[in-house]
Amino acid sequence: MTMILVEESGPLVTACAATGSLILSWLVLMVSGFMDRVMGRNAIDITSRVMGLLVTSTAVEMVVKGLRAMLGAP
Repeated sequence: MTMILVEESGPLVTACAATGSLILSWLVLMVSGFMDRVMGRNAIDITSRVMGLLVTSTAVEMVVKGLRAMLGAP
């Protein structure tokens, strides 16, 4: 994925996107203790399950696209 982004947008944009992603991930991890206290265990469990469903649906979509491309189906 990174190689495609470099080819399409150039190395500077790719480096900025990667740096932004790292900073955002760091911030989320830094406030995770606070969010644990504010949201509570049930809300965190629900959020975790919803995010799992989103990741799973994205993975299924990618597999289906790959199979369609491999088999030549529209």
